Amino acid sequence: MADGKKQPRPRRTAKGRRPVERRVPPSDATGREAAFFRKRAGSGSAVVIHLASGEVVRGAIERFDRDMITVGRDEGSALVLRKRDIRYIEES
Repeated sequence: MADGKKQPRPRRTAKGRRPVERRVPPSDATGREAAFFRKRAGSGSAVVIHLASGEVVRGAIERFDRDMITVGRDEGSALVLRKRDIRYIEES
């Protein structure tokens, strides 16, 4: 230790072992996201999608995969959106 400061000791449990950190599974591993999209795609219910850029897209979810969803719109052709560009989705 060149600067003379003590380094903090690692935390330990009552038995002297290091605590086990719980691993949070990625969202696609739980299946909750797929279940959400499957329910919306099957019913054809209208949704409002708010994008990270501030745009709002209205339509019904037609198809989805791991990275993208396809939204059918009344005013024209279907729109393909990347999931990473979506801020949140609400039902209308």
